[in-house]
Amino acid sequence: MSKKYTNQFLCSRMMLPEHRAKLARHRREAERAEQHRRPLLDQQQWEEFQAVLERSYFEGVRVKVTTLEEDGRCTVTGVVRRLLPALGAMELAGAKGWQRVELRRVVEMAEISREGDTSAGAAPRPSVFQPGRGTLT
Repeated sequence: MSKKYTNQFLCSRMMLPEHRAKLARHRREAERAEQHRRPLLDQQQWEEFQAVLERSYFEGVRVKVTTLEEDGRCTVTGVVRRLLPALGAMELAGAKGWQRVELRRVVEMAEISREGDTSAGAAPRPSVFQPGRGTLT
């Protein structure tokens, strides 16, 4: 009787080529989705983004902004010249000209260097980046 149970499920070990191809495609899509998954950013990270954004906008500090796009990560370098609160975006002036970056897509932001020191004696500025939401205030 044990031989009967063994032979009964023997045919389920084989896979049709169509099923094998679909399974391979599903695995590739799952791996791609994992690579393009947006990381969870905590409150401290949003505050660091805000500080970097404000220094770039008000003091002319060059920044490197990494965003998560459909086809992978994209890095833009420049100085924040315009903030677009209604669109939840900012515009950077860099070597390639003006580039618009949506704040909801930002995954990394870091300072590179100062363009010019215009902050001498400047008064503290109001917050322009709303932590936790990825939008401007």
